[in-house]
Amino acid sequence: MKFCPNCGKQLQDNEVCTCQQTSNVAQGQAQTANAGQAQFNQAQFNQGQPQYQGQPQYQGQPQYQQPQYQAPKPMNPAVAAVLAFFTQVFTKPFDAVVNYLRSNSVAAAYIMLTVSVVLCFINNILSELESVIAYSTPFYNREFQWATVGRNSGIDLLQIYAYASLAALVFVLLTNYFDKKNNNRISFTQGILLFSIAGIISDLIGVCANLIDLINVEFFTKLASLVNKFSYGFEIIVVVTLATLLVKDKNKLPLVYALAATAGAFASMIINILFTL
Repeated sequence: MKFCPNCGKQLQDNEVCTCQQTSNVAQGQAQTANAGQAQFNQAQFNQGQPQYQGQPQYQGQPQYQQPQYQAPKPMNPAVAAVLAFFTQVFTKPFDAVVNYLRSNSVAAAYIMLTVSVVLCFINNILSELESVIAYSTPFYNREFQWATVGRNSGIDLLQIYAYASLAALVFVLLTNYFDKKNNNRISFTQGILLFSIAGIISDLIGVCANLIDLINVEFFTKLASLVNKFSYGFEIIVVVTLATLLVKDKNKLPLVYALAATAGAFASMIINILFTL
């Protein structure tokens, strides 16, 4: 006679107790029932809760875009050369002139000549004012003639460009011819830069002379005439002095400049004749 060690049931010989099988089946049924109850409870809970489509996606902090630094556009080299000349000419005149000649820009030369045209326009206005002041009397009031200013300024424009261009061309041709033995050649650009800078200095002095002449007193009239004459001589000195930086054969320089200036003056005379007849 034997007994089941699990449940204590009395067993016959060779009999196997089924208490473990029954217990396993009961446990399986209980787990199934519990799982079904849990699903039922979850369904009931979900029906009472608002439905969410999922967590809202977090977009993160708004991105701060740092403004991009834009480098300033580089200035036109010709304009930069002219501006550098005017900013340095009163403090470092020699450096200003040398740097201007080294710019090697035809555009800079013609910009400088255009500045000369503007100065001539100012001189024409001052000259017309002088005429109004000098010839106005209690019995006659001379009016300011803008047409005269415009006509004279137009002629000045053509004369300035023609004089500088032709004088520079002759100067370059003669210099290259005489300096051939020294293996020295200069370009038209260097020549036109040379004559443009001389003209601007002369015109600046001319403006000062006309401002003095506005004072309708004989002393100031003579002083203005003297300043004008000085401007012509000073222009020659400036051109010849600066030309020594370009020319190797200095002995031929006076002849070269004289012929170049004569050619430029001839061009100016032709223009003046054409537009004043």
